[in-house]
Amino acid sequence: MPILPAVHTCARGFGLEQHYRINKLVELWGFSRRSVIRLVDQYMGKVPSLGRKRFRFGPIKRRYVCRSIPESIVQKIYKDLQGAR
Repeated sequence: MPILPAVHTCARGFGLEQHYRINKLVELWGFSRRSVIRLVDQYMGKVPSLGRKRFRFGPIKRRYVCRSIPESIVQKIYKDLQGAR
């Protein structure tokens, strides 16, 4: 993954940059899904658990969280991983 100069990542807002899903980072980096989630949580903070939702007279349904990580955060994590080697 190419690393952009710091000028570009600071000049853009999170809304204007590319975002990555957990599965894409697993594919790019070759880590387990749990490891990628742990790394993202360290940088962005842990996403609170939403628990389960119960409909009035129906079954309990699971809530899903779709994580979208900004490219600048992905680059920081990647740069730190490269420095750790």
